Amino acid sequence: MTDLATPSRSGVDPTSTGTVETCIARGARRATRYEAALWTLALLTLALDVVTTTYGLRLGLAEMNPLVNALLPTFGLFGTFSVLKGSALLVGVTAWWLMPSAFRGVVPLGLSLPWAVAGVSNTALLVTLHL
Repeated sequence: MTDLATPSRSGVDPTSTGTVETCIARGARRATRYEAALWTLALLTLALDVVTTTYGLRLGLAEMNPLVNALLPTFGLFGTFSVLKGSALLVGVTAWWLMPSAFRGVVPLGLSLPWAVAGVSNTALLVTLHL
C-alpha cells in the first residue's frame, strides 16, 4: 500500500500534478466519496444481470458467456449465479478490505461496470423481442 505523501516505487511523486498516478488517485478518491451509492449500484446491476439473464434463458435465448454455459448443466441457474456472482463479490470485498480507505470506491465501481453492461444489453435484447 502506497502512502501518497512519499514517492512511489516508480520514483514519481503521486501528489504532483499531471502524472498518471495522480489522475488515478484523484479518480479513486472521487469514487470513494460516492462509495455507498456505488455499492448500491453494484447490487442493483448484479440483480439486473441475474433477472434479465434468467428471463432470457426461460424464453429460450442462449447464454453467451462460455463459463456460465459450462456451469449451468452441473449447478443449474441458481447455483451458477451463486458461484459466479458470489465469487466476484468475495474478491471485491477482499480487495476493498485490503486497499487503503481513500481508494475503496473503485471496488463497487469495478463490480458495477461489467454487470451494468450485461444487464443493459440483456434488457435491450429482451425489449426488442417484445416489440
